[in-house]
Amino acid sequence: MQHVSNKLHKIAAPTTLLSFEVTDMVIEEALNGTKSILDQLSISHRLSVVDPSRESEGTRIVHLDARTNSWSRAARRAMARQTSSHESSTIEDAIMDSQSPVILSIDIRVSAPPKKRESISESFSASTYLTMPNSLTIQMIWTFGQDRVLFESFFLHFRSRFLQLKSTGVGNP
Repeated sequence: MQHVSNKLHKIAAPTTLLSFEVTDMVIEEALNGTKSILDQLSISHRLSVVDPSRESEGTRIVHLDARTNSWSRAARRAMARQTSSHESSTIEDAIMDSQSPVILSIDIRVSAPPKKRESISESFSASTYLTMPNSLTIQMIWTFGQDRVLFESFFLHFRSRFLQLKSTGVGNP
């Protein structure tokens, strides 16, 4: 992502793809961690069918639809207050929540680098690239929504939680 000066930030094209990398993790662990975070935030999600031609690359896509901003600090505090005061939501509230409009849709693409084919002639080639074993790239692609700041805040929250889960080993990344 190229840095845009503060003066040009308002007229710059919206950022639609943000990514980060993790090491020492396989795709299934990353998917389990992603699902765990999304479940904790009460965000609906589904694993997309992977194109068979791309399966060899190890790419999986999780599509999410957020109906409310549940990741901001204010929202998390409100949920904590609600659970601490033992307030329960009614069935009508749950139905209205599932029918509320989607404010943000994101595709989370979890991919491993393509496997390198080794041969004697390639082992000394300058074009040989180095990748960490079990390294993954997590990309977030903004597919729907009106607020770029909302997308960026979700990305920052998700990345922070994902790396925290990975470092503590809790929740299976």
